[in-house]
Amino acid sequence: MKLLKVVINRAEWDVPPNRDASLCNGRIDGQLVRDDTDTPLLCCLGHVGKTCGIRMSRMKGSPTPQDVPSTKWPVGLVSKKGDDTSAACRLIQTNDKRRISNPDREAQIIRQGRKAGILFGFVGEYLRKEPVRHGQQDRL
Repeated sequence: MKLLKVVINRAEWDVPPNRDASLCNGRIDGQLVRDDTDTPLLCCLGHVGKTCGIRMSRMKGSPTPQDVPSTKWPVGLVSKKGDDTSAACRLIQTNDKRRISNPDREAQIIRQGRKAGILFGFVGEYLRKEPVRHGQQDRL
């Protein structure tokens, strides 16, 4: 199976550290493309949609791929009926977890993405650096 390659720019990624830094009115509910920030933030599946050619304006404010019907979504994310797959749900949950380090979030998304036929990669820096805890090394 050929994997879809999706590159996530950390500065454009809708994860808790970036939400806090971009003033999204305290909301923590996930969206493919946030509709309440000054600069667009995309969750991991928003980046998939963008890579697949789905217009960001169509994804804006929508929580999941099933809310943006398109034949462009990878088979691993949307069922034949148009519903989110369990892989899509796991990716959404991991993307939006608050109590997880950024390196762990990335590793989990990479692992879960492979199961959905997606090869995730990450580039750039977060909008706000994660505080370094005693004994923790930066793995990015």
